[in-house]
Amino acid sequence: METIPRSRSSVGVDDDRLTFELGRRSITAQQLAARAGIPEASLSRIRHGHGVSTRTLQRIADALVSYPIHPGADALIARLDRGEPE
Repeated sequence: METIPRSRSSVGVDDDRLTFELGRRSITAQQLAARAGIPEASLSRIRHGHGVSTRTLQRIADALVSYPIHPGADALIARLDRGEPE
């Protein structure tokens, strides 16, 4: 997950990349927040540009990689990005 430096105490998250990674794993932000042990509202704020501590970012990253990438997800997402039908 790419990060954007904010300040010494927090970093930002690239929402487009996070959305892509959620899609690759066929999970929702709600599922990710639950597995990371953070409130869904906190994940929403993070996705909308609010900074996040490195500790919370690590929890999100650990939760994200605990889900497997679905076979063929990259190809499907690429097709959808090009406007091709499923």
